[in-house]
Formats: sequence, C-alpha cells, structure tokens
Amino acid sequence: MWNLLFIRTYRFTAVFYNTLFTVIVFQVAPETRAIIDWMQKIPFVLSANFHGGELVVSYPFDMTRTYWLAKELTPTQDDPMFRWLAAVYASSHRILADDNRRICHYDDFMRVGNIINGADWHTVPGSMNDFSYLHTNCFEVTVELSCDKFPHELELPTEWENNKESLLIYIEQVSNYTLQGNYSGTIL
Repeated sequence: MWNLLFIRTYRFTAVFYNTLFTVIVFQVAPETRAIIDWMQKIPFVLSANFHGGELVVSYPFDMTRTYWLAKELTPTQDDPMFRWLAAVYASSHRILADDNRRICHYDDFMRVGNIINGADWHTVPGSMNDFSYLHTNCFEVTVELSCDKFPHELELPTEWENNKESLLIYIEQVSNYTLQGNYSGTIL
C-alpha cells in the first residue's frame, strides 16, 4: 500500500514473442524511501502531519476497505485512542475550537467535533497515517490547519500561534497515556 504513494512510474514498450505490450514499473521515490527507513529505524509512538486546505483533524484508517468506495468509515482497532488524540488537538486549536468560525469549503466538520476518520472523508491509499500505524506502531493524525492550502509567508506566525498550544497538548498525550517507546541518544 505505502509503496504506491510518491512513486515514480516508468512506462516502456516491449516485444515478447511478436506480441507488443506495455509494462509499467513502479519505484518508490527516494524521499519516500528515506522517510520509510527513518520511521522504521526510530520507534516513534506519536506523530502528526500538517496540511492546509481544510480545518479538521483526521485519523486512520485513510483507505477504505471497499476499494471502489470514495468514502467509508474504516476504523482501526485503536479507534477510541485515535479519536481521543484527534479531539485533543482539535479542541485546543485556536480556530478549530471556535464554534463561530466559517467552514472552509462544503464539509462542515464542526458537526463532528472537527475530527473524522480519514477514509470516511476521502480515501487516501498509502497514507503516512496508515503506514505509521501498520508498519511502525506509531499513532499519527493529519492536521488540516487552515482553509488556505498555501498560506503566504506573512501568515505563518499566525498559523504558529493557532497551532502552538494544541501541538504541545498533543505531545503531552505520550506521558498521559500508555503510548510508549524507546529513547536512545543524549538529553540536551
């Protein structure tokens, strides 16, 4: 599943016993391979990735079980913990926690507490959330932190202020619950 995200596709034509056919070869992009190797080497237990373009926190699974469906509730066995982690972030975020804010596009995530199962919103095969959970035992959510997909650099300090407290509270969940990992290195 993960190998199909950020792939480089090579297409070539071959002749085999006088039959012409096209072969498609998939190769994982080097930057994707580097992230996979890094995540498998270091036992992270909690993670978040950040996007723009919406105001919601999504959690695994991001891919539907029924491959032809665009949306389908697809919970993990740890769904209550993922819902808790997503709610912790969303409820402490300066904009997401504001009931008077406008919706970004057409989805009103305020009606579901500004959190959603990724596949129940839109399916994403090979997502980082799903890879982290399935292959490294890391709990990862996606934070869609702004209606603006590409905020101007002058807006970045405001975005930091909107997310700083919720990020710190999210990180604290490692010590508040049974999310554990190994530490190797030096303490600064």
